[in-house]
Amino acid sequence: MRLVGNMAQWKSAAKEALDRTAIVAKFLCCLHVTSNYLCSPIHVYGPSMLPTLNLAGDVLLVDHLSPRIQNIARGDLVLVRSPLDPNRTITKRIVAMEGDTVTYFHPSHCDAPQLALVPKGHVWIQGDNIYASRDSRHFGPVPYGLVLGKVFFRVTVLPHATVLNVLLIIPLVWPLDSAGLLVRVNSRTYIAYKYTVNGVGLWVMKGVEKRRLGLDPVVPY
Repeated sequence: MRLVGNMAQWKSAAKEALDRTAIVAKFLCCLHVTSNYLCSPIHVYGPSMLPTLNLAGDVLLVDHLSPRIQNIARGDLVLVRSPLDPNRTITKRIVAMEGDTVTYFHPSHCDAPQLALVPKGHVWIQGDNIYASRDSRHFGPVPYGLVLGKVFFRVTVLPHATVLNVLLIIPLVWPLDSAGLLVRVNSRTYIAYKYTVNGVGLWVMKGVEKRRLGLDPVVPY
């Protein structure tokens, strides 16, 4: 009888373990599909996109579906796999599409303007800060297949504020790290949550300086 009881307990434990494993596997599959094919957050920094993006870094939300359905255009901010180093990704603005003619100054001999025709299946990308950007002026038009996504939101740190205000978008694309925290600010109570987005912590926590994070669209120009 004891053996039968032990077998029943073992079967119950094994079934529970399998059920939990299936839930975790489904969650990881959904996260993989979301991050690689729908939308994902990325952390970018550097001077090449000044003044649109901050030198110290920004967290951007990238739409991976738009390039697949050819829904990108001039002025869009895009995430591109570097043609010089496949292990790196760069964030630039689309200046011209296939069939367009671009007039530009090559960084190494900028005294004479040059013309370039963007071939079919390619785009011409440049940084907003052309004096500190390595882009199509250096390596030419970029194949459409290297465009990984289109930026549609930026998470910005707002000065002199204390409330985490990123909850409308982040929960849709990234898992919650911990339970909500109650934060008291100017006699008002807020619920703050912690997330980790590609290694960047977005959180409000006791004993840590509280900051407000807001969402604002990246407007093409």
